[in-house]
Amino acid sequence: MSTGAKTVVTPIGTGVALTTASVSIVGQNLTRRAIMFHNRSLTLNIEIAPAPIVAGNAGSILILAGGFSPVFSDEIRATCAWNGHMVSGTGDVSILEWQ
Repeated sequence: MSTGAKTVVTPIGTGVALTTASVSIVGQNLTRRAIMFHNRSLTLNIEIAPAPIVAGNAGSILILAGGFSPVFSDEIRATCAWNGHMVSGTGDVSILEWQ
């Protein structure tokens, strides 16, 4: 008989300060089940890309000011490292990872 108990899965949250230079924003993690990015700037855009792609080149994903990326899961490269940069200025990206 099932008790209806559920497992709570809380994401690990981190933040990275960004400039216009493409940098590593999160490393490879083979146990990561999913990842999501949030552009904390309310006025500036960011670009992210699965490493080794340099953010800003073909293969990058643009996240508009205040926006969220889709949730990337195991099936679509959640375990790889990611690069990111601000399109202009400076700002922060918040990263949620599910293990």
